Amino acid sequence: MIVLSLVRRARRAIRSVLSSRDRRDDTLLAELKVIPVARLDELMAKNTAAGRGANGRPAWLAANHATVERVILVPHNYASPGVLRCNAAVLGTGENDWLFSVDVSLADYDTLPGLARRSGQELLADLLMRLPVLPLDDDQERSWELPDDH
Repeated sequence: MIVLSLVRRARRAIRSVLSSRDRRDDTLLAELKVIPVARLDELMAKNTAAGRGANGRPAWLAANHATVERVILVPHNYASPGVLRCNAAVLGTGENDWLFSVDVSLADYDTLPGLARRSGQELLADLLMRLPVLPLDDDQERSWELPDDH
């Protein structure tokens, strides 16, 4: 149920960005980026070092690195000034397709290769319908728990 809710929220946010005619920030949020898995590793390491909230799934990616064929970043909002919160659609061999959040600085995002708008919209529609959200690993799950005194 939670996964379905997250997918619906992401779909609504992306649909509103893609249908917007505003050429300011909405243009940036509508840009999909295709990156190699090694670049995703680098972005996740930067996030971990910077203490950002969405640092991907480093343990899962390390264990599944060889099965990843393509990574597509789909920005959906600003995590903080100068930092985009993105869904990372990790496409792999077999049924190894997953979706998780990763923060990307605007400076890094601007250097990443993009998709043409039309092919990006078609790809996005397909991805959001079939990708499950990858659960948090144990350390990440513990970081979301409230202390006992709350």
